[in-house]
Amino acid sequence: MTPSQAAEALYSAHKSRATGRLTLSSGGRESRLWLREGNLVGTQLGFGFQSPAQALLQSGLLDAEALDTLWARGGAGVPDEETLEAFNLVPEVVAEQQVLAHVRRLSVLAEQAAFEPGTVEAEGFQPIAGVRVVRAALEGPIHGGAAARVFRCEDVEACGPWLADASERAFLETLAEFREPESLTPAQEALLLVLEREGWVQALSVEDWEARERVRREEEEARQRAEEEARLEEERRREEEARQRAEEEARLEEERRRAEEERLEAERLAEEARLAEAARLEEERRVAEEARLAEEARLAEEARLEEERRLAEEARLAEEVRLAEEARLAEEARLAEEARLAEVARLEAERLAEEARLAEEARLAEEARLAEEARLAEEARLAEEARLAEEARLAEEARLEEERRLAEEARLAEEARLEEERRLAEEARLEEERRLAEEARLAEEARLAEEARVAEEARVAEEARLAEEARLAEEARLEEERRVAEEARLAEEARLAEEARQRAEEEARLEEERRLAEEARLAEEARVAEEARLAEEARLAEEARLAEVARLEAERLAEEERRLAEEARLAEEARLEAERLAEEARLAEEARLAEEARLAEEARLEEERRLAEEARLAEEARLEEERRLAEEARLAEEARLEEERRLAEEARLEEERRL
Repeated sequence: MTPSQAAEALYSAHKSRATGRLTLSSGGRESRLWLREGNLVGTQLGFGFQSPAQALLQSGLLDAEALDTLWARGGAGVPDEETLEAFNLVPEVVAEQQVLAHVRRLSVLAEQAAFEPGTVEAEGFQPIAGVRVVRAALEGPIHGGAAARVFRCEDVEACGPWLADASERAFLETLAEFREPESLTPAQEALLLVLEREGWVQALSVEDWEARERVRREEEEARQRAEEEARLEEERRREEEARQRAEEEARLEEERRRAEEERLEAERLAEEARLAEAARLEEERRVAEEARLAEEARLAEEARLEEERRLAEEARLAEEVRLAEEARLAEEARLAEEARLAEVARLEAERLAEEARLAEEARLAEEARLAEEARLAEEARLAEEARLAEEARLAEEARLEEERRLAEEARLAEEARLEEERRLAEEARLEEERRLAEEARLAEEARLAEEARVAEEARVAEEARLAEEARLAEEARLEEERRVAEEARLAEEARLAEEARQRAEEEARLEEERRLAEEARLAEEARVAEEARLAEEARLAEEARLAEVARLEAERLAEEERRLAEEARLAEEARLEAERLAEEARLAEEARLAEEARLAEEARLEEERRLAEEARLAEEARLEEERRLAEEARLAEEARLEEERRLAEEARLEEERRL
């Protein structure tokens, strides 16, 4: 759009606050406008006159019905007092609107405009602000093409000096982003034109704007795709790290569990050794008690025998024959009794051995039952872990299937968008051809006026470039804010994942506590059974002791002393053998535990080396991926800048061709 020469001259005078005379020519007639510091203070019309009624009608202060009424009264040129009162108008406003109507008409009709600086002495009316005069001059028909354009006003406050009322401010606020206004009034067209000259409004042709929007959308989509790929890669990396941490924690937990089982086993063995030692001490006390009783019995027997010898010596002479017979019979009875007692003792020993064998078999059966229960519990735990792993695998497959579905939908949407863009590009091409044909017809008419405007447009282009750079900086700031928001969202997702991991650890800990409680219960049952077995063995041992005391009581003193000495020797040998076996078992157990600890330590070190190597490889892969993404982003940015330079150059060349 090209303003008239009169509008250009008035705009230049306003910007420079010039004082002087502006002469407008048309068909050999001249009209003069006197300006003081850019404000209009007087007119001398040779053409372009507008009546007060026409001026009020143009400004909207008088409607067509009122104009018809004036025509009916025969005063169509000047409104009467009744009309002024009806529309709440005063003569000063009417005079001002008439001067502005003169300016509009002169801007349309003037073929040449020449400004002569000088002093202005008299004033024909109250000064009218240069802003209103310039806008009135621009409200006439605009020379040039009528191609559709889009506008954007980022700073409405800066446009304040050029605004006439609040409705224009509201109109500019609707242009916060590039858009094509609908049904512009001449006043709005003039406002946009002068603000474009001032650099407060940016204007583009619809084709240029659509091209820029397409480039911006493509860059935004490319950036979003890159960010999404980076986010997915980061999520995969974090999931892998979480899985490795979970495996490491499970391994450490298994090692702790095995160490705890080994500790409980060592405590059980220590308890068995303690009970064996207590049984040995009890046996020694029993043997000592039996020795004491045997000694007392021996002394009593010696006293009895001494008494018998005395009595026998007294009755020896009278009773030699009877005593000899009785001695023979007693010897036979003694031998028979000894044989009977030996048989009873043998049978009792066999019974006690059988009871000990049965008790040992019951203990072994109980231990086998507890081992089987532990095996079944371990199998149940492994089955539960397998079930959870299968559920995790199915969930991962469902997630991957959902991602594939979303990617397919995005691909179809992209194809539809590209098809729509091709259709719009074809329509834009046809529209551009029609526009170029129209511009070619009008270019010759606008060439002479355009030469004076080229220098000004160069300045406006520079201001537009600076404004575009400011807009790009603002877009970069907004992009940074979006990136920060995305990082905050990822941090929130990581926090939720950490909470889920902690909940899983808590559940695992509770499950482990329940397992340990079950093992403690089984250990307690085993301990109670072991105590019952020891009590039974103690009872049997007590019965054997009582039987042995009875047998010892019937035997001869010498045989009793020899047997007790032999039993003491054998008990000592058995004790020494038991101590030797216990020591060997302890040393073997310590060697086994040391070997297991060594193997566990080697396995732990090997696992740590493997995890460190995997972490190093993962870190190298991540850094390589970051370098690749940075390089792609740099290349994309260079391509975008190159495309913007190319579009700017094409726009400049197109503008030069159009000029």
